Amino acid sequence: MSISKKLLWGIQLVACLGIASINTASAADSVHYPPQQGDICTTTHIVDKDKLATYLIKEFPVSILAIEPTKDSGWCLARQLLASEVLFDPKKCKSCSSADQDSLIKINGFMASLLAGQLRSSFEPPNTVDFHTNEYFRGDNEENAIVCVIVGGQPVEPPDESPVHSDTSKSNIRIRGTATDLYIDRSDKQNFDAASKATFDLGRDYVAKKETYQIVADIGYLIPIPVLGSGDRLDIIPYVGANFNVINVYPGSNAKPSASKTVDLGLLFSTYLINRGPSPVGHFVTIQPDYLFNFADNSRLFTVNLMYAPVINNWINSFRSIAADVASGKIIINLKSDNGIYTDRGNSSVTGSNKDFVRIGGQFGASFLSDNKNVPLSLTSTYTCLHPVYGVTEIGYFSNSLTYSIDRNKYFGISLGYTNGTREDTAARENQWEIALSAHF
Repeated sequence: MSISKKLLWGIQLVACLGIASINTASAADSVHYPPQQGDICTTTHIVDKDKLATYLIKEFPVSILAIEPTKDSGWCLARQLLASEVLFDPKKCKSCSSADQDSLIKINGFMASLLAGQLRSSFEPPNTVDFHTNEYFRGDNEENAIVCVIVGGQPVEPPDESPVHSDTSKSNIRIRGTATDLYIDRSDKQNFDAASKATFDLGRDYVAKKETYQIVADIGYLIPIPVLGSGDRLDIIPYVGANFNVINVYPGSNAKPSASKTVDLGLLFSTYLINRGPSPVGHFVTIQPDYLFNFADNSRLFTVNLMYAPVINNWINSFRSIAADVASGKIIINLKSDNGIYTDRGNSSVTGSNKDFVRIGGQFGASFLSDNKNVPLSLTSTYTCLHPVYGVTEIGYFSNSLTYSIDRNKYFGISLGYTNGTREDTAARENQWEIALSAHF
């Protein structure tokens, strides 16, 4: 597919769903549940099928790779999905994850209640409903029209049940364990559950006579920027990060004191493109300028890091059910390029090793989620390898995290982590185990 066609698909997708990344919604895009007439009605007071489909895909997120476009239909992509047989029978969706199928079941249930007249006071269904829910989306707005009820010149709105309906916060604030994961939206439920967690660990060893504390967190704020046209956006996420790992010793201890203290400020730009066809593939691209303050050696480092992540539903960077209602998993493959210039090479002891660099490589691994609500576990294991095209330091970093979530939304948990290798940000060696309180949002 040519670049121009890719852009056309991207613009149509963003205009239709109002997203710049998979299942991303900002606070400004928050919708009522059930829908208000302003969300889905035309000026002639009937339901607009494109608007209704767009509303439902926002409210019940489905991976956009599940959509198999209908040629020359002229329909919004969301409507193309809901007009297909996968709405009536989600198991027919070969590109859908288990979370996608759950969303389609919820959409089907909502449409069944809408057509059955359960919201009749606001949306009058057609007199005869002898068709499946997906078939409603196939005709023009006037075919099997749902009438938006007007009384005294004013729309009759259904009661807003949003607080009861959804557990997904629409806040633009994001908290993760690494800045590169800030592009993942909470509505992308499985990828969010597997995303890195901010951690806090405080321990005191009375035998070794030492005290340790570790704080690792990146906090960002999503800013959707309109570009090219209505609804088309570029996601920009300014963020601040901190990574403190400190060992303090007491008199008589044989342990050595140490400290790793970094704070960084940056911007994460993310965009998403799709190749359509029999086997659709998504393409995440992020650009991340960052300025790092290393208080351990007093160095200052400016970097521009690039990442490319292919998305193939049901395996590559996308979850697939391994055993029904037991577990889901995905393979992680990300290509990366890190490019850095030291604005201050730091103390004399590290000046010689703090060299500017261009590194190329990737991140590879796997992630697994428990689908059993009574066993809320997630496990992610990755290896990051970056070869210096310019510079001297080779990056090899093995990271593992097992988390037991302690709340329904899986925002908080207890994490067991093990890392070993050369860190990507500071190029410092690290080999440690930790048990920590963790959180992401």
